[in-house]
Amino acid sequence: MTGRVEMVWTKAPQESEASQQRDFIELVANKGVSGDRHFGDASRPNRQVLLVGLDHLEDLRLEPGTLREQITVDFPGLQDLAPGSVLQVGNAAIEITGDCAPCLTMAKYLNEDGQAFVNRSMGKRGMLGKVMEGGTVAPGDTVSLRGEPAN
Repeated sequence: MTGRVEMVWTKAPQESEASQQRDFIELVANKGVSGDRHFGDASRPNRQVLLVGLDHLEDLRLEPGTLREQITVDFPGLQDLAPGSVLQVGNAAIEITGDCAPCLTMAKYLNEDGQAFVNRSMGKRGMLGKVMEGGTVAPGDTVSLRGEPAN
């Protein structure tokens, strides 16, 4: 499986502000996205980076960055990856830690009814991960499945 990075973002200093599109982002092992609001937050070791598929944004009729992802990808099957799968994203490696469940807070940011948003975005909110190997990630970079979890 291969795909590509479409856009990259950092989360703004204030939670209520929209994410900021970047020309590139720097991922740091075990810390997340440099310059991101949650960078180095030890209370969120499995939520260092959020990847969202372009196909799901289109299904939800949302623009890239709206779901506060740091990496927007064109990678069919992203949402089907098992926790423990490792993606090579640019020259960084990200271990998938799980599905990002839709929440009422995100619905509030989007000015949508909470339960309606949760229902329509279930399984489409993106995948969370932790940075295993740091590196630079930019639009146009390749995304590939480097390893799957042992059964």
